[in-house]
Order: sequence, then C-alpha cells, then structure tokens
Amino acid sequence: AGGTTDEIQIFGEGFPSEVDFRSPLIDLGAGKNLNSVEWSGDEPPGTRIEIRTRTGNEILETYSYYYKNGKEVTERKYNKLIPSFKGPIDTTLTAGGDWSAWSRIYSFSGEAFLSPSPRRYLEIDVRMTSDSPTVGASLDHLAVNFTQPLADRVLGEISPQQTLPGVLTEFTYYLRPENASGFDRLAVESDTPVQFTSVAHNGTALDAQIDTTASGFLVHLPNRIRTDQLIELKFASSVFRQSTRFDVFLQDSGQDESVRQRVDPGDATDLVESSTNIVSLPISQELLANMSFSSNAITPNDDGVNDELTLEIALVNVLAPRPLRLRLYDLAGRPVYDRGEDSLAGHRKLIWDGRDSHGDRVAPGLYVLEVLVEGDAGDEKIQALISVAY
Repeated sequence: AGGTTDEIQIFGEGFPSEVDFRSPLIDLGAGKNLNSVEWSGDEPPGTRIEIRTRTGNEILETYSYYYKNGKEVTERKYNKLIPSFKGPIDTTLTAGGDWSAWSRIYSFSGEAFLSPSPRRYLEIDVRMTSDSPTVGASLDHLAVNFTQPLADRVLGEISPQQTLPGVLTEFTYYLRPENASGFDRLAVESDTPVQFTSVAHNGTALDAQIDTTASGFLVHLPNRIRTDQLIELKFASSVFRQSTRFDVFLQDSGQDESVRQRVDPGDATDLVESSTNIVSLPISQELLANMSFSSNAITPNDDGVNDELTLEIALVNVLAPRPLRLRLYDLAGRPVYDRGEDSLAGHRKLIWDGRDSHGDRVAPGLYVLEVLVEGDAGDEKIQALISVAY
C-alpha cells in the first residue's frame, strides 16, 4: 500500500514571554517641556512593565504610491497613470537625524522625563514580560506630562573636560538660554558629590541662595532670568568614573517643582571648546588612586593620640559593587588583619586600630599594609609599610 502526506501538524509547549508596543511619532505641535511619565497597571510577581522614550525635532516623510487595485508602484509610474487608475498615497513618518537614543527603562510611575526636552516629537516603547504562562502584566493608562518650555532652547558646556581621578576640581558650567520666558532656579545633579562655588550672569556675580539636594544642589537666583545672556555656574567635585555627567535644569519658583527643563549639551560660549556636559578621566586600567594615610606610624595604647590609622583612597571606574580589602602582614608574610566590604567608585576611608583579626593588639614593629580591589580584569593592590609602637 502507498500514500502521500497532505498535512502535518506540529504541537509544542511554550508561551509568549514578552510583548512589545510602540507608539507612532507623537506630534506635540511645537517644542514642549516634557516633565514626567506616569502609568498605572498590574504587575503580578514574575511580570514586568518596561517603558522607554525618545524625542526629536526632525521627521522624515516617506511616500508609498498605489494602483487603484492596491498594488504598490514607483512614484514615476504613479505620475503617469490616468486619474481613474490612481490609488492612495500613504505617508510614513520616521525619526530624523536629531533624535535621541532610547532612554533607559523608567523606574517608577511619575519619574522625571529621561529623554531630551523640550522637543516637538515623542515616541514611547512599552514592553511587558512574564516568567509564567499563567500570569501577565496589564497596562491601564500611560501619560506624559508636559508644559510650555522655560526657554526655546538652552545650551550648556562644562570646563575642564578632563580631570584626574579623585582630585577635587573646580568646574565652570556655561549655559545660554534662547528666548527665555523666565526662570529663577538652577538645579545641578550628578552621581558624584558637587559643591556650589559661585554663579554669574553676563559677567556679574549673583548673590544666590543654595539648597543641598540628594544628587547635587539647587541655586535660587535673586532675579528672574529673561535674557539670552551667558550664565557661568562654578562648582567643585571629585570625579571617580569615566564619562561622569553633570546635568543642569532650569526651574521656575512659580511652578511646581516637577516642572523643570534640562539643559542640552552644546556650544554655549566661545570661551571654551567643550560642547558637552561630560567629564572624562585619563585612560588607565588602574582602579586605585591617591592613597594617603593619617600617619605611617601608630601608637594604639588608648591615650587618644595616634591610636588608629586612617587610610583614604580613590576607587576609580568601579561601576558594580566589588570587594575592597584592607590587609596587614608581618615582615615574614604572615597575615595579621583582613577586612573587606563591597564598594563602588568613590572616595573610600578605611580605619585600622592596631588589632589583629581576633581583636588582640599586634606586637610593635613594622607591618606591610595592603589595599586590594577585585576587578573584572584581575585584582589590583597597593602596599605600604606601617610602623606600630607603644
């Protein structure tokens, strides 16, 4: 007997673990100051809602031409058709060359808008994921809050563009608004501590009030700025990460604190050639820098004078927690003390009180102090001699 196979059915197990939605290019009609993104929905355990944005001012139009029967043709052929044979012309909008990259995922509803603003056009990407076939996330509403811009555009640039790791440096941030409607606050934010020094408008120093914030400081200007003249903002900071960004925002005390306008990096002045808000470090593989001691000798006899050793060091370009260890050895190489903790890039302070790992005072003499960090490319350490006397 013989036969042929007409149909095969294949069954498998699985489920769609994610679904993506992308908005069309949203035209706000004119440049708007985009303030925050908020949404509501349900995220059961094992599910996640991920929202990203991007913005721009330029769009490209692509045209598609069709016969009356729906077949697509070239523009040249379409123009040769008699009117009764012509079908529709579809217009597709695509992002132009000035669009930003997609933002990072928004962490919570109501978070400050992450993409450049003010901009005329906006696009939103939503991804919903699930680890289980029995549960899924749901999105009930999604909104972008926006207001009229405080200025049509604000460009800013920082100087110097490069500094040494962990060295306190004074920076000048130049910013120039265009067609400002009025603002009287400047917010400076970074992932490294910043200290306000001074602010000047058109070369004249301003008597400003300063508030410290969780990520920087807020400058309360004495008068509302409505001109396009240069503002010079000086502050001090120590940089521990390559490509550290310093963000500046305009604010208006007459509006809600959530309304603020990000300064775009660009050419704000001929005084410097920067056009960026990013500060770099010299190219180096070193993770440890600028180690200093309170003293090279300690006398841990509880008299309150030189009882302990304070060590300060800069941890550089460590973006994820890595073990940072303080170790001491006697001159025979035997371990005496070992203490460690996970650390990120920044200024770190380590203290040794002259006791060993068991809490007992060490014998007087010389010891080898070692600071070690466990990096991705291997361990890095710095050693020094320390004296203990009683």
